[in-house]
Amino acid sequence: SELPMLRDLFIDTFEHRRFTGRSGTFFAYEGLGSVYWHMVSKLLLAIGETIDRAVQEKAPEDTIERIKEHYREVRNGLGVESLPSRYGAFPTDPYSHTPQHAGAQQPGMTGQVKEDILTRWAELGVRVDQGIIEFAPTLFENGEFLIKSTDFHYFDQAGCQQVVKIDAGSFAFTFCQVPVIYRRSSDQPQIRIHLRGLDPPIVQLGRRLTLTQSSSLFRRDQMIVKLEVFI
Repeated sequence: SELPMLRDLFIDTFEHRRFTGRSGTFFAYEGLGSVYWHMVSKLLLAIGETIDRAVQEKAPEDTIERIKEHYREVRNGLGVESLPSRYGAFPTDPYSHTPQHAGAQQPGMTGQVKEDILTRWAELGVRVDQGIIEFAPTLFENGEFLIKSTDFHYFDQAGCQQVVKIDAGSFAFTFCQVPVIYRRSSDQPQIRIHLRGLDPPIVQLGRRLTLTQSSSLFRRDQMIVKLEVFI
């Protein structure tokens, strides 16, 4: 019987029906003259997802390449590729918006971080479908391959620091704390799976792990110690 009274009290106190978001007022450096950096990142993510869908639907190659050009234009424009002098701040730090009279404002974990991380995974070609990991680096640029060998430092699934030598013409990153090394190859795609205590590695044709192998990676059970992906 008290519910109507409580509802009316809530409405009178908070006046939530009058709230119109940002359509009426802006806070401090927010405004219609601002560039919203995280919206640029959202656009980049949307274009990346469109490329992925085009590849899955086997769209014409020239169509896919034209969409890739748009992706590169957005990424090289108002994003992480910008110089600090143009961006108004360090472009790899998360900012919400930049008003005309000042540099980048509102640092913090804004949407830009989330979208830029997702687009980076898309560029690396890491996909998960029905629990199965696939490496399909459609957006990966040849310029990212190392021009000389170097040491790659990382922490393994046991939390121990490790170092692995990465050759020229390769590229390395970690997924679930397991190093993934991309190598250029003119042959058909394959994955070499290095298992703990087993030598030589398992050679698997294609770009996908099995469901069991993927689950092992997700569980971080320390069975898989390295993946070499030939693309």
